[in-house]
Amino acid sequence: MHLRNCAVVLALACTVLSPVDGWGADPATATMAATPVAAVSRTLLLSPIDAAKLAITIGNYAKAEEILSGVLAKDPSSTEALFLMGEMNSRQQKYAEAVPYYRKILVDHPDVVRVRLDLARALFETKEDDQAEYNFHLALAEGSLPNTVIDHVERYLAIIRSRQHFVWDLNFGLAPDTNINTAAAADHVTIFGLPFQLSQQARQQSGVGVNSTIDGEYRYDLTPDIRWRTGALLYRLEYPGNSVFDDMTARVYGGPQWLFKDGDISVLGVGAERWYGDHPYSVSGGGRLEGQYWLTKQFLWSSYLEGLSATYHQDFSFLDGYYLDHANYLSYYLDPTSFVRGTVGAGYQKTAESAFTNWYDRLGLAYQREFVWGITANVAPEVRWWYYQGADPFFGVRRQDRQYYVNLSVYKRDFTIFGFSPVFSYSYTTNQSNDPLFKYNRNQFQIGVTRQF
Repeated sequence: MHLRNCAVVLALACTVLSPVDGWGADPATATMAATPVAAVSRTLLLSPIDAAKLAITIGNYAKAEEILSGVLAKDPSSTEALFLMGEMNSRQQKYAEAVPYYRKILVDHPDVVRVRLDLARALFETKEDDQAEYNFHLALAEGSLPNTVIDHVERYLAIIRSRQHFVWDLNFGLAPDTNINTAAAADHVTIFGLPFQLSQQARQQSGVGVNSTIDGEYRYDLTPDIRWRTGALLYRLEYPGNSVFDDMTARVYGGPQWLFKDGDISVLGVGAERWYGDHPYSVSGGGRLEGQYWLTKQFLWSSYLEGLSATYHQDFSFLDGYYLDHANYLSYYLDPTSFVRGTVGAGYQKTAESAFTNWYDRLGLAYQREFVWGITANVAPEVRWWYYQGADPFFGVRRQDRQYYVNLSVYKRDFTIFGFSPVFSYSYTTNQSNDPLFKYNRNQFQIGVTRQF
């Protein structure tokens, strides 16, 4: 009888956490089920990991933490110990304390779907909804997920969509730039067959700026399927000691949003003001129609159409008019570590001076992937074409531009301070134009922090 009791204890001690198909019984009460190992351990000696599993199974969390802390002191990267620490905290509903353990596993094993699901669940419980949604969608890209798990994830996502009342974001950093005024590198141009020297201010200049973006939005429920959105954004790029190129934009918007099972549509009124060189530059206002729809659990289509009238400072009154801007995005989550996004767009700008009236096309592609060591990389090339209606009176040509742009961003997602992760980004722009005054190359860098993950 004594030996039989030992076997039972060993069976509990060798308990392993269930595979993905047992994950998430219910969004309100989901816990990780336990399944006994098929065969009882051949030895009567318990390993520290097995002892911790037994302690968790019987609810002795203090003992489990003591054991696991000892394991992690010897091996800080022990996947089993990290996972059990996350599980133990999740069972006690200490989700904020569980998050760092799940994140640390994904640093070296970003493709472990079970851990990503548990991280998303913990983020959901701490109301870090943007990050939870991101990780849930990556997990859904796993092709072999059982239908029950997919159903649970979709219920979490539905709850996130319905409860997101206040959202905000903040990014800031240093921004070295080789062409802060997007000007030509040439020191002279030819007008009416005669050479003219460009002033220093009109030529390409480099500098180091400090940029920041803060935006927030509040969503008020009117009915279960309709809510009112009110939001604002403030962007500033400042060059200490060279304020003539400082750039700042303030934008506000508001309007109703209709929620559907797999998407939403918003109709918004928009107002914006821009300052350049710390002086008023333009004021604009109009409307915006935007929405998104999940075509499948991996395919997301989103789109917007915006039309604004614009009035410029008297020195730039030749730009007074309106513009239309439209873009479509198709995102596909390839697997639990990556996604790709395509962009197709077009726009039109009507100005008081016909030489500046133009329409444009854009085509872009972005790819993002999570790697080991906590690194996430995103590369996004894009090309745009501009076609102007009137001839430039100085150069006698109807301007046509082709702009090539590529951005590379690298994030260290496992290192956070108050929820912010460091980011380094580099972008290169080359603008080819038949108007020599608008030919330029630009290298931009940014070293800062973001809340993206």
